[in-house]
Order: sequence, then C-alpha cells, then structure tokens
Amino acid sequence: MMDRKGAVGLVVGIVMFAMVASVAMGIDFSRTYLTRVRLQTAIDAAALTAGREVKASTRDADATLVFWQNFAVNHVANGIGPLGSQTPGPKITFVDASTLNISATAYVPMVFAKIFGWNQIPVVAQAQVVAAGGGLEVALVLDNTNSLGSDGILALRTGATNLVETVYGDSTTTTTTWVSVVPFGGEVNIGNSHTDWLDSSSNISTLKYGKNGWGGCVFARYASDGTADMSENPPVSSYLFKPFFWPTTYQKTPYYCSWFGGCSYLQGDNDWSVSGRPGITETAPITLSASAPPRVSSGEVGPNLGCPPLALLPETAAKATVEKEISLMPMLQRGGTLIQNALQMGWFTISPKWKGLWSSSLPDMPYDYGQSSTKKILVLMTDGTNQMCPCYYGYPDYYDNMGGWWNSDETAFGRLLDNNLATVNGYYYGFQDTVRPILDNLVVQVCSNMKAMGIDLFVILYTHQGSSVDTAAINTMKACATDSNHYFESPNASDMQTAFSNIAGQISALRLSQ
Repeated sequence: MMDRKGAVGLVVGIVMFAMVASVAMGIDFSRTYLTRVRLQTAIDAAALTAGREVKASTRDADATLVFWQNFAVNHVANGIGPLGSQTPGPKITFVDASTLNISATAYVPMVFAKIFGWNQIPVVAQAQVVAAGGGLEVALVLDNTNSLGSDGILALRTGATNLVETVYGDSTTTTTTWVSVVPFGGEVNIGNSHTDWLDSSSNISTLKYGKNGWGGCVFARYASDGTADMSENPPVSSYLFKPFFWPTTYQKTPYYCSWFGGCSYLQGDNDWSVSGRPGITETAPITLSASAPPRVSSGEVGPNLGCPPLALLPETAAKATVEKEISLMPMLQRGGTLIQNALQMGWFTISPKWKGLWSSSLPDMPYDYGQSSTKKILVLMTDGTNQMCPCYYGYPDYYDNMGGWWNSDETAFGRLLDNNLATVNGYYYGFQDTVRPILDNLVVQVCSNMKAMGIDLFVILYTHQGSSVDTAAINTMKACATDSNHYFESPNASDMQTAFSNIAGQISALRLSQ
C-alpha cells in the first residue's frame, strides 16, 4: 500500500495556510473599512462647514479644522488617523459656481498583507455640498403656552437651542444660514416698531392703550373667504394689520349701592382703566428672564393681555441672537393656542414677498423661491389643539361686553362671541363642533400653500400627559408636515429634545448634494 501521509500533510498545510491568510487579510480589510467610515464622517462634517461659509475668507481653514477634529486620533492636524492611517488632509475645490467638492485620501498600514507586498491600502471619501446663493433659511415657530408646563418649556428651550447649534455648527455668524423665531400663543407679537404695517384706522395712542402703549401683537387678517390667512401677502393695501387690543370689561357704573353706603361693581375678565376707579390700572409689562421661564399670570389686566411679551425675531445670521431669543421664551397663560396664525407669521419671515420689510439693512432677504442652492424650512412645535381659551371662570356677566356661557379670551381672531369665525352661542355651545374644525382647516390650508412654494415643514407635536391633544389635532399636524419623516410625536420632554435633534440632522443633510 502506498504511504500517503506526506501528501495529506502537504494538503493540510496548504489549507491551513490559506485559512490563516484569509483571516489575516480579513483583519486588514476590516481596518480599511473602519478607516473609510471615519474618513467619510470627517469629510461630511468638513463639507457642511465649507457650505455654511462659502463666502468667508476662513472657509478652507475652518473646514480643514473640522476635518481633523473628526478624523485625527488626537483631534489635531498631525496627519495621523485611526489605526495608524495617514492623510495629507482634505482637498476643497469648486465643481461649478454653486457646488463645492471636498475629498481626501487616507493610507491604511497593513499588518498581515505585507507578506504579499501590500504595505498600505488607500481609501477615498468625498462629498459635494451646494454652496452658492441663499443657503439655508429656517423659521422656528414655537408654542409658548402655559400648558407645556415647566418641563415642556425648558425642553423646548434646550431642544431648539441644540437645533440652532447644529445648523450653525462652529460658526457664530455665516453668510448662508438665516434663522427666525416666532413665539406664539393666542397671538403673535410682530414688534411695536412696525407701525407702518397698521391700517389707517388704527389708534395706538396712550390715550387708548394706557401708559404701556401698544404691545406689538396684531389681529389675524381673516376674511370670509379666508384668502388673507392663506397667503404670504405683505402688509400693503387690503392686507394691512389691525393692532391687537382687548377692551376693558371694567364697569364704571355700579349695579348696586347700599342705603348704608358702598357700591358693588360687576366683575369682568379684564378690568382695567386708563382713568377710572382708583386702583384698577393695567399691569406693567412682564420682565423676560433666561433663568426660570417667566409666567404670564391670569391675574394680569390691560389692553395687551394675552399678547406674548417676546416679539418674533426676523431672520438673522447671528447664532447668539437666535439663542438669546429662545432663552427668553415665557409661559403664556391667557389667549389660547392659534396655530394657523403662528404658521403664517413664520411664513412671512422667510417669504420673498417680504423682501426688505423686516430690516432695511437686509434688502435682499428673504431670498427668492426656486433657487437650487436655497433651502427654506419651517419647524413647528406645539403641544395641543387650536384653542380660544375660556380662561375666565366667573359667572357670565350680561351687563358688560363679555356675554355668553362662556366667551373666550381676546385672541388673534377676536373673542369667540365676536363671531368672526362662525356664529355660536358660547364656548360650550359651538366652539368644539363648529369653530375648531374651521381653525384646523386653516392650518392644513396654510401648510399646503407653503409646501406648494417648496418650503419643507417639520412638525413636533408634544403629546404630554394632561395636554388637550386628540385625534383631530394629530391628523391636522400630520397633514401639515411635508411627509411622515417630517412629523414627530413626543410624549415627554426628553422625546421632544430628541425630535429637535433628529430634525437638526435632517436639515444638515439637506446641504449635502452627494
């Protein structure tokens, strides 16, 4: 019989060598893969930075710094990356007038593949970013109502600030990133300096408003056909604003006086007087604070009651200015939640029809629609349904101008029993079944009109315990968002912050073309 032990040993040796070589090569190629992932991450970060600073003299230096912070082991520009890889750094070039290309090659040292003559393997990563033109315009439309609770308003402040940090990156100001902030409740404050946007019949004298003057809020431009509330038309001609004003419910005439002296007066839900019974005067404006969210209490009175004390912030390129606005947002306890009005105000801040109106120093802002290099985005955060708050729970007073069981607070659409939206008999006799569906439809319509202009709409619905969120509100918000990937339900404060982070990531991704 032939002795085959030698042949078998040879075969086993060859197989074992192949197996060892295969494992060794697998280890080396795994090193190559991990390095390439790290390299691509660094390139993407550098591309976003370059895109934000396309016209800045420090563009290349800032993008290169971000690259090294993401790729280098020690986060410094020493050429050494993970697993001993080496690279000369990123290369930044213009593909055309509107596109930047960022690329880099890293060389990964081999451990086992050296026996085959492969001392190192190159890995390549690249990204393109749209860089010319208007860049990014983001409107943050943020619910400031008291129903958020302290946890909700603090989560809102933190989440919105983190979004801004992500969008701006390491830049404190850029030529391509512009953000506006629209705090809202039952009204929106456009700022009391825009008196030229008010109609000719408006009277904002201190004789009418008292010592504090007009607070800056305006009524909705609602018409029977709804067109004024569906459009982005600037404040000219028939689209001028009426200043918000809550008439006093104070009764100078007593309804009863005793034979023994002393009189009784009917109590309203906003008793104030410029000149009348001593002691009944409008409340001083609230002091905004970045420490604890200030609460606009139900005990305040005056012609601006319910008007958010924090005016909206038009588009700005300064990150610190945006973050300061967010840090001062209060908790509003009067008025209600009117989402359509707030959405439309957010639209005004990024609509090219308002070009040059918000600031004479920015005559070209907001940018035109249709620019391939300009992304227009609106982010809405709210915690409940459309609401005209019946915040006064005293007995109905048929002797003053309250009326009904019950009337609502003064809002952007007036008081409920002004019947500007529909004719009803009181909050519990018509709001839920008649008025609220109208308000929900206004939200859907104004969102549809914005989306038709190419604006991306993100929605965060804070469905925390104790809120008035219901199926109708959820359906309305889902219909408002661009698609299901732009809609986020957040049952708690932590989820709300996560939603802001997810949106920030999506916004940043919009900058990358490849």
